[in-house]
Amino acid sequence: MNLKTALLTVAVIGLSACGGTMNLTMMPRDAGTVYAGELQSSGGGAGTMTIDIGDTKCTGPAVRVASNESFGFATSIGYGSRGTVATTTTTSATSGDTSIKVILSCTGGKGLRCDMSGRDSNGGGICVDDAGRVFDVIAARR
Repeated sequence: MNLKTALLTVAVIGLSACGGTMNLTMMPRDAGTVYAGELQSSGGGAGTMTIDIGDTKCTGPAVRVASNESFGFATSIGYGSRGTVATTTTTSATSGDTSIKVILSCTGGKGLRCDMSGRDSNGGGICVDDAGRVFDVIAARR
């Protein structure tokens, strides 16, 4: 992997590692109704999530709270018998899991709290509202 490819790979890792929009699909565990929303990331591990649950609109900050993504360089130098020097640089990027915490304020003064995780351009998790209603959430990059 060359340096340009490695840097590009790092730039697109995880739910919150880069700017962009992810589509959200949410379903409560007590019904089959599907709700849609989006997670808009500005990069740097933060963004905004918005979801409509019927007539209720919920929006709030989404923040990366943990990640096991990695990136590194390794350089080796070799010396030849005729005074020649050879240098090799290797880059490596590993796409790991990213954990995101979301706290949303909803119309009507209610709240929704979400814990999500993902890898590459996909993720999922759960959200719980003030009444204790649990929602499963999946996310995919547009």
